[in-house]
Amino acid sequence: MTDPEGLPALDAITIVVRSLPTSLAFYRLAGVVDEKAPAGCYATTALGCGVRLEWTVGPSPAATSTPPVRLGIRCADGDELEQTYRSLVAAGHRAVAAPHDASWGARVCCVLDPDGNAVELYTPWP
Repeated sequence: MTDPEGLPALDAITIVVRSLPTSLAFYRLAGVVDEKAPAGCYATTALGCGVRLEWTVGPSPAATSTPPVRLGIRCADGDELEQTYRSLVAAGHRAVAAPHDASWGARVCCVLDPDGNAVELYTPWP
């Protein structure tokens, strides 16, 4: 899905956490989440304007080269994802994960922005 101007759309902010129930309890107290913490290792809530805040259980930030907060940019299709990824890497931005099929149902890749923030490009499987 692209934005009205035909560009990939920023639609997700993902926080990698050690404990989903603990993190969701914090964000519930902060007023962002109002439902009970779900079982499993993933949760999401709509922030408005088509943007979601997501939580996923993952390794400690010290154990991985990927920062614990990621921006998610939804691409229209696999071709747009591949082209955007190649353009970013060709411009000198550091690739964290090349395009691949993720178990959660999308084609995904990850690059770091100039300040070291993780930016995930993705497109759901058809």
